[in-house]
Amino acid sequence: MALPNRLFSFRPHQAKKSPAGSSSSTLQVEMLEDRMMLSTVQIIAAGVENTETMELEIGGEVVQQWNNIGGDAYGGQFQTFNYSSPENFSADQVRINFTNDVYDPANGIDTNLRVDAIVIDGVRFETEASSVFSTGTWKSEDGIAPGNRESEYLHTSGYFQYADASGQSTSITVNARGTTGEESFAIQIGGQTIATFTNINTVYSSYSASANGFVTADDVRVVFLNDLYDPANGIDRNLVVDDIVVGGIQYETEAPEVFSTGTWNAADGVASGFGRGDTLHSNGYLQYAATTDPVNGGNIRLEASQYSVSETGGSIEIRVLRTGGSDGVVSINYDTVEASAVAGQDFIANSGTLTFADGETSKTITIAILDDENQEPNEQFGITIDNLVGEATLLAPRTATVTIDDNDTVQGAGDGLLGEYFRNDNLTDRAFTRVDSTVNFDWATSRPDARLGVDNFSVRWTGQIEARHDELYTFTTRSDDGVRLFVDGQLVIDQWNDHAATNHTGTIQLEAGVLYDIRLEYYENTGDAVMQLNWSSASQGFQAVPTSQLYAADPPANPGLTLTNQTVVNGLTAPTSIAFSQD
Repeated sequence: MALPNRLFSFRPHQAKKSPAGSSSSTLQVEMLEDRMMLSTVQIIAAGVENTETMELEIGGEVVQQWNNIGGDAYGGQFQTFNYSSPENFSADQVRINFTNDVYDPANGIDTNLRVDAIVIDGVRFETEASSVFSTGTWKSEDGIAPGNRESEYLHTSGYFQYADASGQSTSITVNARGTTGEESFAIQIGGQTIATFTNINTVYSSYSASANGFVTADDVRVVFLNDLYDPANGIDRNLVVDDIVVGGIQYETEAPEVFSTGTWNAADGVASGFGRGDTLHSNGYLQYAATTDPVNGGNIRLEASQYSVSETGGSIEIRVLRTGGSDGVVSINYDTVEASAVAGQDFIANSGTLTFADGETSKTITIAILDDENQEPNEQFGITIDNLVGEATLLAPRTATVTIDDNDTVQGAGDGLLGEYFRNDNLTDRAFTRVDSTVNFDWATSRPDARLGVDNFSVRWTGQIEARHDELYTFTTRSDDGVRLFVDGQLVIDQWNDHAATNHTGTIQLEAGVLYDIRLEYYENTGDAVMQLNWSSASQGFQAVPTSQLYAADPPANPGLTLTNQTVVNGLTAPTSIAFSQD
């Protein structure tokens, strides 16, 4: 919930449902005091010809202009335009101006501006709302006329004048329980999170929040945030939602019009669909009172939480992924954060907005790395993503650490490890090979390659590894499921079993500059797929093993390329038997 001018606290009160003799609580919002903050506005818009000019006017003053508005207005592919103000403002102070209308049918030109919505401090205001006044919208019944046109289009030079709905609010209560007491969930309105609750009671309790404006049940999502399935330790987090109450009206979760993306059943596992029950068994959401399949914008997250790059590497690419759905246009902000590495000395600061078009599933952030020619330990900086706009959910990892490898230590010239990818979980039915620059993968519920399934595959990485220091090294794997690591012929990590994403460690003494054989084996059974290889030592911070220190093995020979004719026996008149090689 966007609250630009107030601080709020949460306090408990008696729950809706509790077994006899037990107690539970709900959370209510309580205003504490006025507090001035920076206000921001996002304009979600698109042009028809992509030559349109748009202005943002606040309090009668034009504060920002954008030219050549991109996107596809008729196709619903929008771009996000951002503005920050040192002063607070409300929606009724905002106008969006369209200033360069051109209508030239002889040459096929008709510029129009489409504004899907504006978002002020996280509160979304729809342009087609009946309270929005327009001076440039065309309708067949009366042409261009000023009025409350309930349209997203400016067909001629004019403006949209928005209205402030801050005086109206809707109460929302979620009656829920967790299975472990560690569950967390969020209430979303129109894809925007207005409240987050943690450590959910194991008996039914009520969790309440208030949303700006008039909200109906089909605007509401309950999003499960921190699923964990760890049977080895007896942990299985699930969120059970009995019902929600929106504006005093109760809606049962098991109703046939409730859409779920995280409910498991024996027939089809975890799948999206209507009327699947009142439990979220994995990270996903319940969408209430849906009459058709709701927009599934998916989940936005960083591909990994640890990256490494050589000081002479020039740049590093960070991928932001969209998984579990790709409907609609979604945008998210990103920023670099200094730590031991300093912007301008060790890397070039980078910030901005990534916009995923409808159907788009990945974006790349490129960060320039600087070589300062100083002998120094490895240094680190951070990358963050936040301020999600659109029909999607922001999941972890949303922050990552980038380690810059100082090139004054032993700096290798490696290319990664050879990865052999198998169609089963026992490393026998090879589908393809490739060289992976690092082993730093979080495939979630997707697949490494279209030639593999999302479940029941395995990978063997082979080659050599070169240490930078004469020290005891700690290797850390993070895997879901099984993993085995051999270094210099020694079994350093042996966890060849099903488990949720878990860190395992092992140690071995290495000598700087020496190439040691390395073999890493991994299999995925079902569910999420994760495989990451990290190392650390007394002189080196924890990091993904970098490309420069890994040397890929040669790919296995393809028998089809090296066969030669040789007569073993002759005189046979019929075949004896036929056998097929595993590969």
